[in-house]
Amino acid sequence: MEDQTSRIYTEVYNILHLLGEDYINSLPKSLYGMIKKNIVNSETLKYKSLHEINKDNVLKNSIAMIALFDLNYWCKSEKDKKELKLLLEENYINNETEKRNKYSPDNIFKKKTNNNDNLPIVIKQESTFKKIINFFLKFFRTK
Repeated sequence: MEDQTSRIYTEVYNILHLLGEDYINSLPKSLYGMIKKNIVNSETLKYKSLHEINKDNVLKNSIAMIALFDLNYWCKSEKDKKELKLLLEENYINNETEKRNKYSPDNIFKKKTNNNDNLPIVIKQESTFKKIINFFLKFFRTK
């Protein structure tokens, strides 16, 4: 668990440095000091740009911490805060719906069939993780 916590702090530290000094300076110095104190001295977790960040190479808790910083320190207007809160609520609802569908007692004991006629139609839509990243990218580009 401690190793994962150090990795979260390292990822957050690297993301903060990609965002720039303005974002770092808007955080309380004690908070930034705590992040800096708990990082792992590893070059393997460094990112070259914000576009390299995706759900495969960043822990969910790291993104959650950045989202929390955005909500508490970087959102300048109430409109931005409301948009972020709505996005986070939508993400929460989607996750809960997935869990409910996946672990529903009705679905657990259903017999699985291999019939291709019963395959669902795949509708491609942007994942909530990607929506959060795009929100941050849009938010940071406008500043």
